[in-house]
Parts: sequence; structure tokens; C-alpha cells
Amino acid sequence: MNVADLGWSGPERLPELWDLVRDPKGQVTFGKLARVHDLHRTHPRVGDEAAAIAPHLRARFEQQQGSIQNSYFCAHLLGGCAIVEQVIQTGRRVRVERRLHAVLNSRVSDLISLEVRCVTLADEANSALCRPSMQAALRSITEGVYSAMTRVLGAADLFADPGATSEDRLVALAVARREVAEATVRVHATIQRYARFVYFQGTLVGAAFSVATCGVLGALAADHWRDVISPAAFIATTVFGALGAVASVFQRIASGKLVLDYHASRYHLIELGMFRPAVGATFGAVVQFALIGGLLGGANSGNASDQAFGLFALIGFISGFSERFATDMIERAGQVISGSITKSAVPADSAAQAVSNETDNLYARTAPSAPTEKERVELTTSASRERISDLARSENIRE
Repeated sequence: MNVADLGWSGPERLPELWDLVRDPKGQVTFGKLARVHDLHRTHPRVGDEAAAIAPHLRARFEQQQGSIQNSYFCAHLLGGCAIVEQVIQTGRRVRVERRLHAVLNSRVSDLISLEVRCVTLADEANSALCRPSMQAALRSITEGVYSAMTRVLGAADLFADPGATSEDRLVALAVARREVAEATVRVHATIQRYARFVYFQGTLVGAAFSVATCGVLGALAADHWRDVISPAAFIATTVFGALGAVASVFQRIASGKLVLDYHASRYHLIELGMFRPAVGATFGAVVQFALIGGLLGGANSGNASDQAFGLFALIGFISGFSERFATDMIERAGQVISGSITKSAVPADSAAQAVSNETDNLYARTAPSAPTEKERVELTTSASRERISDLARSENIRE
């Protein structure tokens, strides 16, 4: 194929670009498009030939990379950017990409850094919002990044323009920085909002599985371990531990305190969310075992009275809601088991020690002789109920 067939009747002064057009397997990058556009400035003698080549290179680029939605080119240096949209189907999975292609040949390092930042933002948005249902959000985000990139290119144009003043250049650089900073905040806020939604979906699914598992374990406890633990108390702590975890995740999402790694895939976020209720239920069960085992001032028997059901449900909820509370209680139990601390050495403001001290005080006042196992459980329940309000104030319930 000769250049005449491609719409050019003049001499062939750009053989490299013509060969690229004639080669059906030739890869056309956005840098090539920017170079052809810049030939009008750097080599006016071949400007018309470059204008004839440009449509062919653009068509090849769109065939390989996707449809160009918008583009911008500098007037005083080699530079430009374009938003390119492409629909990719892998099997039954369809995803939409809107990539930012950019090239900038500037001596100003700050502008180069801003260019890299804009391209990175667009890649992050595509990684998190590539699903077809998120196409509107992806389009809005990438248009904002494209707008910021045009500010960067405009500032680069002023730095390359010999007629521009130093004040104009500094103002343009400041505007570009502000635009990129605002685009960064907007991109990250949108991605975090989507990641939190996916994570919470996984949390709800995990809560359903956790509650079902707790019910099965409670039934097994009633059939085989009734003399060891109270099935009602066990189910109360584990189920409400899972529900406390769900409430904790929802509260942190509402307050904006839940920060997730948005580079993780959608399925990884769902899996992480599914484990959260299971962790809450586990913490609730472990704290219950520590209480009824006497490690935190509770009774040595698992046959808790009916009044203890509400207490253990509340303890389970707090354990699931606040991992800090649960880990503090578990660490306290570990210290008791290892014998590394004595009863008198525990800080007075510890929530677990407060329950233990209150139980001992009630025991001294109400039972001159050794109490029965049932009386010990009732004393623990009464002391725990009196201290539960102090527990909420003294412990900073957060993860």
C-alpha cells in the first residue's frame, strides 16, 4: 500500500509513521498521536503530511486501545492527554475501562509529578469502579481527573511560552496543584464509599452464616455439653457477638472511620466482611468462657441462672462491637492463667477487675460461709449487672 492510497499525494517525508500505518500489526501509542500533532509546531514543512497521517494513526489507536472520548494537546511543547473508553468482555464478565493517556515533555519537575498523579488516579478509579453498574461514577470521576490533567498541560504550556510572565506561570502551577488535589480527594472518597458498601454486603452475609453456626453449636451444647456450659448463655454471647460486629461496621461506615484497601478486589472485600461477624462471635464466646471459668472473677460453673442470659448477651454484643474490649478481657484471662499477675496487682479501673472485686464484696457481705455454685453464679450476675454501666463508660468501645 502506497501513501497515495492513504490520501497523501505529496512526497513521503515521514516514512517511519507511514510504515506504522501500513503495518496491520503496528502498535500506535498516544505518544505517537501527540508527536504527530506537535509536528505542526516543530516542523512546519511536514505539517500537511502530518495532518494526513493523523486520522490513520488515531483510527489504529482507537482500534487497539478504545474510543477517544476527549483529548487535549499543548501548543508550545510536546504534550497532551486523552480519555479512552473501552468495553472488555472476558467470558461472561463485562467491565468498562476509561483510561487517561497522557504525555508531557516538560522541564518542570512539579508538572511531571502532577501528570503521573493524574494517570495513577485514573488507574485507581478503573481498578475499583470497572463494573458496568458503576459506569456513571467512573465516568464522572475520570472526567474530573481529565479536567485536572488539562490544567497541568495548560501550566506546562505557559512555562514553555516565551511570552508568558513569571507571575502567570506560578499562578497556573498553583491552580494545577489545587485541581489535582481536589481530584485526588474526590477519587479516594468515591472509591472508599464503594469499597465500604461491598465490605458491608460481605458483613451481612457473614452475619447470617455466623448466626446459623451459633445455633448449631448451641444445639450441640444442649445435647452433649449441658453439664459444662449453659447453651442459652453460649448462644446469647455468640449471636450477639456477631450482631455487635455488624453494628460496629455500620457505625464506622456512617462516621467515615472505616478505611479499606481499595486496591483489593471486590471478592476480597466481601470475604473480609464475611469474617468480621465470625470474629465477633468468637470473641463473645471466649469472653464468656473466661467469665464462667472464674478467670475474670466469675463462677466456675457453666450452669448460669436465667438472669445471666441478658448479661451474657450484652457482654457478647460488646465483645463483637469492640475488639479492644474483647482483647483486653482475653489478655487479662491469659495473665491469670500464667500467674504473671496477682489479684491485688490488677489496675482498679479495669472493667474485668471491677466485676471481680464487686463479686468478692458481695460474697463477703452476704455469705459468711462458703457459697454454693448456684449462689456464686447469682452473685456474679448481680455484680456484673451493677458494673455494666461503668464498663461502657470506662472502656472506649471502638475497634
